[in-house]
Amino acid sequence: MKVSGIIVQALLITSFRGAGIFALELEEIVVELNNIYDFETIVYFSNDIKGAELAEALLGRRSPLENIPKFIWNQDVKTKTMFNTKVLNIAFVSHSNRENILEVVNTALEDNLLAKVIFYFLPEVSHNINLRNFSQCLWEKRILYSLMVADNRVFTYNPYPEVNLVEITSAESLKSVFTGKLTDFHGAAVRVARSLDISKEVQYVDRNGDVQFGGYFMKTILTFIRKHNGTFVEQKVKKDLSDVGKMFESRKIDFLSMTMTMAKKSVKPSYPLSSIAPCILVPYQKELPRVYYLMLPFQVSGWILFGAGALLLFLVIAVADLLRKGKSTPVYQEAAFRVWRIVTQQIHFPAEVVTNHWLMHILILATLHFMLFTSLYQSGLSSFYTKSISAKQIDTPEDLARTSYRILTPRLQQHYFGEFKLFPKIVLDRLMIDDSLVKANLKQMDPNFGYVPPSEFKDTLRELERRPSTKLFHLTKMCTPKMLLSVLHQNESPFKDIFDDVVFRLIDAGLMMKWERDTVYELKQVGFLRTQLVTESLLRPLKFEELYFVWVIYLIGVVLSAIVFCVEKIRRVEFGAN
Repeated sequence: MKVSGIIVQALLITSFRGAGIFALELEEIVVELNNIYDFETIVYFSNDIKGAELAEALLGRRSPLENIPKFIWNQDVKTKTMFNTKVLNIAFVSHSNRENILEVVNTALEDNLLAKVIFYFLPEVSHNINLRNFSQCLWEKRILYSLMVADNRVFTYNPYPEVNLVEITSAESLKSVFTGKLTDFHGAAVRVARSLDISKEVQYVDRNGDVQFGGYFMKTILTFIRKHNGTFVEQKVKKDLSDVGKMFESRKIDFLSMTMTMAKKSVKPSYPLSSIAPCILVPYQKELPRVYYLMLPFQVSGWILFGAGALLLFLVIAVADLLRKGKSTPVYQEAAFRVWRIVTQQIHFPAEVVTNHWLMHILILATLHFMLFTSLYQSGLSSFYTKSISAKQIDTPEDLARTSYRILTPRLQQHYFGEFKLFPKIVLDRLMIDDSLVKANLKQMDPNFGYVPPSEFKDTLRELERRPSTKLFHLTKMCTPKMLLSVLHQNESPFKDIFDDVVFRLIDAGLMMKWERDTVYELKQVGFLRTQLVTESLLRPLKFEELYFVWVIYLIGVVLSAIVFCVEKIRRVEFGAN
């Protein structure tokens, strides 16, 4: 609504005498506040002519504030972005709007409830207004930085330890009237719900007798509460956090210890405390079966060289036999037999080979060649057989697809992974809901399943995986993109700005990094991490069952040798009889 200058001047002629003393008081307050906060805009809330004329008289022409843009609030106009810390809001309370003025201001401010507001009670209502009750209503609406002007007196309220009315007696006291409201909570309860972070499982009493929680989220909240002389009160919530939204709306909790930083209705995230990228933990793939060790001494190129040498020797012997007349046995059979004896170092040179110097030189060089290969193979095999060599670990979605492992994760986390497609579909299909948190002590976890452990455990799990005696799980390379994590506030929370200030100071001081490195110590404090001395050696003796395949081959060879020996004897007896 807009009132023309002519109407305002006409009304001022008849009413200025009665309003002058109020104008002087309000103008002094506004000028002093502007000197402190340097406002860029002034917005009036009034729906009658008296409020409009008073605003024009106070802050119009020839006023020290005449250069500041001024607006009269119209609820049909969307101006949400206007209401920030550089805007002063003045609400003129009269008979016509006293019942709904709080709702109008609250609706206009929306997410900017920390804006500066002056409630000016016109003379017609100032004598029968209960400012204490009005202050209680302001705190319920979380309109914190507000002044009330009535009967030439200026008041504000302090919310802690309970809502109490405070009179401002001088313009000088306006400098600290807003900044001092949240300096001291006077022991008031600050209600905190713990989320799916490490603090859920790590809780202990320190040397000073104070309760401490693992991770830097709860430590940051406790630091904030101690700094402002509050009292920590833990509010219990469901494991899947499904009731947190309603509890925020009903103001039963002030903080949720950890959440992903994103825009949400009815709640506000703090400045991000850290970024995480949770990774999947799978059972450690144990050592290779010892039968596969037979292939380890040489790489593929070595085996190719070995095979090419044997094939070349076979061709040389076969060609030599073909050039020689009078052979009764097949050429390929004789050549293969000679190659086998040279490869296995069973040296035997027939009389026809001794007389052929060129062939003799070739066979001697071939014998030396395979002697070297055999020696290297035996020494390499002996070295591998006395060590524990792990199988290829699961690191990619393709590796996981070749197994039957299911990945356990809390319901809330599984919902986030699926909603935002943080893993490939192969991995998402393997997720299975389990609301129990992963323990840092790997022996408490089921080795038949994989897990998505809290990000705070990542460094600890990597360290445990390096220990030969605790290789039970493997931290894969299947990780989510990095996500920012914050502490969650009520949407109208007066704590957000002062809490973010504490976060900035902790980050600048390096305490966040220190608390992150303290995780291993805290896990040991609560018994989740049981550090043991590694007594087993990297070298260990062979066991009979590990050589089972080799013994089977040896037995087959002995049986075949016995059968061939018997057959040869029988044939010689038959030939002798004939």
